[in-house]
Amino acid sequence: MSIINKFYVVGDPIEQSFSPTIHNTVFKYLNLPYHYDRKLVNEENIDSFVKLAKRDKQIYGFSVTHPNKQLILPFIDELGEMARVIGAANCVAVRNGLLFGYNTDGNGYIKSIMRTGFDFNGAKVKIIGAGGAARSIIYSLLQVNIASLTIYNRSLPKAVQIASEFGGKANVQRLEDFSPIHCDLLINATSVGMQPHISDCPVDNLDGILPDTFVSDIIYSPERTKFLQMAEAKGCAVENGLKMLILQALISEEIWFERNDLANNEELIELIEEEVKKEIKAKLL
Repeated sequence: MSIINKFYVVGDPIEQSFSPTIHNTVFKYLNLPYHYDRKLVNEENIDSFVKLAKRDKQIYGFSVTHPNKQLILPFIDELGEMARVIGAANCVAVRNGLLFGYNTDGNGYIKSIMRTGFDFNGAKVKIIGAGGAARSIIYSLLQVNIASLTIYNRSLPKAVQIASEFGGKANVQRLEDFSPIHCDLLINATSVGMQPHISDCPVDNLDGILPDTFVSDIIYSPERTKFLQMAEAKGCAVENGLKMLILQALISEEIWFERNDLANNEELIELIEEEVKKEIKAKLL
């Protein structure tokens, strides 16, 4: 069966992306004759890539990663509400030569936490970080019925700007004033603690945290960051960022194929998780 449609992840650097493993696993699972690959794209060649995507009728869609989530916006013909408000797109569908841009990161995060059984209704949430990933998560958190949201960041003006852009519904604190008390969900939305800097942590300690606080980290390599290890030592349930990575990708697939049955497919999620863990392990050898 010949390949009908092509998909890409575009970014720079791009060689470490797990997106091909995720999406090609989906295509194999669904028995679709499609292929997903990496493509090195940055500000110097994004214009030529967009022209290619619009011209090549076999390119059905592409994922967008650093540094292109903002750079792609001027080329988008129609932008989804979430991508417009956040100011970044990580998923693009190509239809009849037009580009439709979306942001699936935040919803991927919400779904990843909900599947653990956590109830956002009335929850008090604290998040560390105010970068691109945090923006998407903060936006999505404010769409569910949480009781409060506090943003901790080293740069206070950056956090204040996000809170203001999203309706002033979040409290803002300097990271040096961090406290894990009075919190149902605690999130690390920074890259601090990611491979190879596994001894790093965004905070010095989690003193005062209650064991019924759910703690999550958007990092997925290592599987247990120092941040999550500290939380587990306090008796907290934890979740790393692998499910968020998988679910944002599956939501992208649902957009590309105009279906809604992938992000809730437990068998598929487990299969993808197994394949990604194999690749992570291989890259660490």
